[in-house]
Amino acid sequence: MDREASSTATNKAYLVIELGHALVGPYAGAILSDLGARMIKVEPLQSDLMRLRGSANSIAYPFQMIHCGKYTTAIDIKDPQGSALVKKMTGEADIVVENFRPGVLKKYDLDGDSVLRRFPHIVYCSISGFGKTGPMAEEPGVDLVAQGQCGLMSVTGMPGEDPVKAGFPIADLGGGMWAVIGMLAALQRARATGKGTVIDVALTDSVLAWSVWEAADYQATGIVPGPLGSAHRLVAPYRAYECAGGHWINVAGLHTRWRELCLLLEAPNLLNDPRFASESARYDNRELLDATLAPRFLTRGREDWLGALRALGIPCGPINDLSQTMSDAQFIARDMWRTLEQDGTAFKVINTPVRDEGGGAPGPSWPAPALGTHTLDVLRSVGIGEERLHALLTEGIIGAPAGDE
Repeated sequence: MDREASSTATNKAYLVIELGHALVGPYAGAILSDLGARMIKVEPLQSDLMRLRGSANSIAYPFQMIHCGKYTTAIDIKDPQGSALVKKMTGEADIVVENFRPGVLKKYDLDGDSVLRRFPHIVYCSISGFGKTGPMAEEPGVDLVAQGQCGLMSVTGMPGEDPVKAGFPIADLGGGMWAVIGMLAALQRARATGKGTVIDVALTDSVLAWSVWEAADYQATGIVPGPLGSAHRLVAPYRAYECAGGHWINVAGLHTRWRELCLLLEAPNLLNDPRFASESARYDNRELLDATLAPRFLTRGREDWLGALRALGIPCGPINDLSQTMSDAQFIARDMWRTLEQDGTAFKVINTPVRDEGGGAPGPSWPAPALGTHTLDVLRSVGIGEERLHALLTEGIIGAPAGDE
């Protein structure tokens, strides 16, 4: 185990075994690691496929984003000897998280019911496309499919255009977040009662749970919601506006600042227009309202507008691309980009957005290690002797970097 990882391990509050791959399971693991868990990832001998994507300068950037601060083991769970090792590891854990299709890990006696029979204190979380119940339970599910089935793509994009998915993989990221919420709540209960549980999280459910305004609007009006571009479903003006120079800003003309916005835009006539007299009226007549507002935003540059709007307490912000986001002073001040180094190359990863003044959210601590870096140390910690480790390496049941063998 490397020195930085070893020194940090003593501060870890609880142990999590991650049987994750791709994004959603490892993302849940990354959140827990950033919040202080000791995270041990179990990878196949051929590695998580994410190690092979988006690589440059010897850095697998996608893998780094969701595996910093973790310990990594390489174990063939398809072999009975390998699955027996992971079973032994789970006995030391507080939480196990996985994102295989329902039924896959049952073949290796590593599903939730099997793990809890052996270790009743465990909090075991399964994340899958559709969950463990329902007619779609055994079907493969990914972020794109979840965004479509839950209705998100029907309300994303511009009216009259093809369906559009969210730019970020929101079903995977949301599924990971819901899993963490469930795991931490269950861990508190397990510590109080000594009884663990199996948590079942679906990508589709995770995004559906966020459809609060759309579900409310449909039930209130009977009209199926459609896409609104950048606009809000209940409030106007609340959208993106183009400024001089081709730059864009978001502006939320909330009711409490409606008068200030009208005067700033030199449109005092709107204040006495009955079509815009209330928040609901402005929403009902939002196309007419935007026909007046949009040309006015084209008269000044983005920074000029942002300064004027903020001076009046009107919520607003720039629409940044990723290069602008990485240099944005607000995110720098919030320490949202953390610089790590691997093989002499410095790179940025996203820090945890949780700020814990008590030090309980340390964020990414070290770069994602090479495949199998901690295999031998982890197995030694659960009582596997040197002769047995050598045999497992020779038989191709476990993997470790050259030189560790």
